[in-house]
Parts: sequence; C-alpha cells; structure tokens
Amino acid sequence: MANCARSPSAALGGGTGGERRVAVRDSKDPDRAVLAVAPSGWASLLADVKAGSLDLTR
Repeated sequence: MANCARSPSAALGGGTGGERRVAVRDSKDPDRAVLAVAPSGWASLLADVKAGSLDLTR
C-alpha cells in the first residue's frame, strides 16, 4: 500500500497522567517515531474518514 499510515490494534499507555494513546506510524519508514493520539481523537478521525468529510476531491 502506498502512502499508508499504520496503527496497532491496541492502545499504548504512557500518556501524560496515565491516559492511553493510539500509536500511528508511517509503514514506509517504521524505524521513525510514532505519533501518539488520544483514542477519542483517533475515533473521531476514523469517523470523518469513513463519512468522506475529509475527501479533498469533492
């Protein structure tokens, strides 16, 4: 898959105050750092993508 971001199926610990985070990384360069986002933010992004609200071709 070209230009793909990957996310593990499980959230990571280690956020500030013990909050959980979802780690996202570039599958083309897996040795680089991950982007860690709150599960609620990840769910919101996925919902927007599925709804097509982020489609720039519209």
